[in-house]
Amino acid sequence: MSSGQARSSGRLCLCAVLAFMASAGPAFLWNAPSNFDTSRRAAVAATLLASTRARAAGDWRQEWLDKKARQPGVKTLPDGLMYKVSKEGPAGGPSPLIDTRCTCTYYGLLPSGKLFDRGTIDFAPKTVIAGWAEAMMLMKEGDEWDLYIPAELAYGSQGVGDKIPPNAPLEFRLKIDKVGVPEQGFLGLFR
Repeated sequence: MSSGQARSSGRLCLCAVLAFMASAGPAFLWNAPSNFDTSRRAAVAATLLASTRARAAGDWRQEWLDKKARQPGVKTLPDGLMYKVSKEGPAGGPSPLIDTRCTCTYYGLLPSGKLFDRGTIDFAPKTVIAGWAEAMMLMKEGDEWDLYIPAELAYGSQGVGDKIPPNAPLEFRLKIDKVGVPEQGFLGLFR
């Protein structure tokens, strides 16, 4: 059964339950008084419907993460961060600590596949989203990983303006080009 068929089947079941509740009157609530009015029934039905829709709206995010987790070579960490090693750097290469500045090349995709950012930049793990920080400290210089980051390890419920919607899981290709990059000098003119 496809996810679309499952959603349709779920909606059909919900409609059947709501129709039963409406026809049963107060009997669908065991302890409801006999004078239980239809507006209360409607409020209960609306609450049930709203919670089902809210749950269904969140399902696509988890479905996307589950699909990524099933891809060959993807590893899932206890907090939900997933990664796949695309390219390994030299054996024994240095790994950054939380405050070690690195030069990294990356691009970021929304679950739709839309590119929202890319570049090469210097930063330390402590200055980026939790999913990146965790991955960076597991990587070594020259490593290139695909990251699949749940929303709570990315930008969470805030999102980022009109670029990243709230509660969006994200996909990144991240390469650590150099570990241990010095701070940039005045106006970025000196290193």
